[in-house]
Amino acid sequence: MKNRIRILATSDLHGYLLNEDTNTNTSDASIASLATMISSLRDENTIVIDNGDSFVGSNISFLHHMFTPNTSNPVSKAMKLMEYDYVNLGNHDFSYGEEELMLHLETIQAPCITSNLVYHGKPFAPTYVVKEFDGTKVCLFGLITQATSHLEDKNCVKNFRFKDVVDSARKTVDFIKRFEKPDYIICVYHGGFENDLQTQQPIEFNKENVGYRLLREIPYLDVLITGHQHRELAGKLFKTTYVQTPSKARGLACVDIFTDTKEIEARIFPCDMEEDPEIKQIGLDAYLEDEAFLSEEIATTHVDLSIHDPLLDRLRKPQLVTCINMIQQEIMHADLSSFALPNHTEGLSKVITTADLFETYQLKCNLVKKKITGKVLKDYLEKCAEFFCIEHEYITISPDYQIPRKKYYNYDFVDGVSYKINVKRDRGSRIYDLMYQGKPVEDDQEFTIALSARRANGAGGYKMLQNCPTLETSDLPAVELIRRYLKEKKVIDFEAIDNIQVVKE
Repeated sequence: MKNRIRILATSDLHGYLLNEDTNTNTSDASIASLATMISSLRDENTIVIDNGDSFVGSNISFLHHMFTPNTSNPVSKAMKLMEYDYVNLGNHDFSYGEEELMLHLETIQAPCITSNLVYHGKPFAPTYVVKEFDGTKVCLFGLITQATSHLEDKNCVKNFRFKDVVDSARKTVDFIKRFEKPDYIICVYHGGFENDLQTQQPIEFNKENVGYRLLREIPYLDVLITGHQHRELAGKLFKTTYVQTPSKARGLACVDIFTDTKEIEARIFPCDMEEDPEIKQIGLDAYLEDEAFLSEEIATTHVDLSIHDPLLDRLRKPQLVTCINMIQQEIMHADLSSFALPNHTEGLSKVITTADLFETYQLKCNLVKKKITGKVLKDYLEKCAEFFCIEHEYITISPDYQIPRKKYYNYDFVDGVSYKINVKRDRGSRIYDLMYQGKPVEDDQEFTIALSARRANGAGGYKMLQNCPTLETSDLPAVELIRRYLKEKKVIDFEAIDNIQVVKE
């Protein structure tokens, strides 16, 4: 269309190729559906871009990583068929390691525009790119959340450095304005907003999401395409049009720039079209290879391992948590173990299949054994205790874990010790009666603890764990180690352990 430049953006696809439950996607959306939508909206004045976290997350993607890591991921093959013009990177694109990231980029054959990423001391991608449409010059640049260094396994990012987002954006925009003199500047940022965009009040207090600062502090930014938080957002603030899509291919961002009127319109289209047959076939072929593995009955349990309610199942520790922590302790030969439930899971039924386990243990990173002191353990548990608050004299979930999106997965249960949480106390002083083998825990006492590599790196605000000595890292993802353990044991049976009490005394 003349006098209109269109940008179509996807973000946080997380490998969801199909709109069936074959890869645990519970909506009608899929990458195959998005492909159809993009084809219907694309013309000669369109830029199609992905904003990261594209190929890591679904069972199809994970099993490909487990069993055929040196071949192109099915998601990468699908994205190649979609003919992206550019791609930005997200933190999870590093989750399977450097080699698989490079293979992904090689397969999709779309230029990467992540400008604040340094690889072996050199820029990983161009600082920006230029596109012209009938004499209108558009400059685009990409940014990845600088928190990637502690959100992902250290081994996966050891050769990379993630530069400050706001500083990088400021320098890039200044350079573009000076030397390119563009009509429009577009930033594609794999990160979200730390402030509420209506009230402008802070809702996050870390550097994981700094989109509000980009809006407020970077002049001449015409469009800001965001991600990472999995929210559906579109609007305008501080003269910049912003947009963000929900995750798992549930929406497509469409930004129309009308060059005659200078108006910019941002919308989110729900993903509800028929699936592209070629891409659907890629997904079906991959699923057929995985079906027998996913449907295998690996164990039975005599203990209730079901999950019912996000609050109630954290007020009183479910025995699913006990089970997972017991297995992790045994695998890693650790004194303690921690585990966090995902936002949504029904837990495990009496007959446990691989698919059920994968849905319950959604974090697909390795296990780490760390050495911690009693002081670090107390600080760790105090951070866990921030999950709760008092509202109308009832214990409930703190808004910090619900706004701007649900982050229930940042509440950890620790086994191997017993402790109480008094929610009426101030944050930082809620943990009491912390006991190990019947004795109070001392600050200088040393323990080993099994936990996910993501948590060991400090993700979720657990900075006290970052610098604790790492004694061992598993060779396989935790969920695969647990699957093998269950398959060998065949029957799960143990006495219930209620070692955590949450009170409001």
